[in-house]
Amino acid sequence: MDGDDAVRAVTAALEGGRAGQAYNIADDTPLGVGAHVRPAADAFDAPPR
Repeated sequence: MDGDDAVRAVTAALEGGRAGQAYNIADDTPLGVGAHVRPAADAFDAPPR
């Protein structure tokens, strides 16, 4: 995802979203769950499962 698109999506959620809601942000490239979860876990030094 382009960084500018990500910033716009997060800004829109912060400014117009509702508390407690989840928002999915995506682009045109399919991404499996593992390809998303592993880098996120690595960023927080979470152990693999």
